[in-house]
Amino acid sequence: MKALQIETGRRVLLAVVMALIAALLIAGGGQLLFLGGSPYYLVAGLMAGATAFLSFRGDRRAIWIYGALLLLTLVWALWESGGTIWGMQARLFAPLVLGIWVGWPLIRLAGPKKLAIAAAVLIALPAGLLGFANRTHSVDAAVPPSSGSS
Repeated sequence: MKALQIETGRRVLLAVVMALIAALLIAGGGQLLFLGGSPYYLVAGLMAGATAFLSFRGDRRAIWIYGALLLLTLVWALWESGGTIWGMQARLFAPLVLGIWVGWPLIRLAGPKKLAIAAAVLIALPAGLLGFANRTHSVDAAVPPSSGSS
């Protein structure tokens, strides 16, 4: 029974933290959208609110909604930052760290082999996307001057 109470306590704490984040994102995102800005923050706030509600109820769909929020955040971060490494890092670090907490029930259930594969994908995918986004297309087409003698 004690283990269940601890799990319930952690779940409620997660729900409260997510609800606070959702409230801030919805308020700020609504104001930003009203001023002609990006709808990302409002949508992210609504998704964080759904995650909070489902986490409070102990519904595992909260994990999948937050996963969808992470995918949305990745797409938005690529678009917003132009693929620069520091721009991506600033937009992705906190949501990814929070994602470990949200996804912990699934992380715990995965065996070591599945966890290693997931970690490799989670490291390789963003690294590959950043490498693709940061590639350069410039070509130095300068022709050296002729020496004059043939």
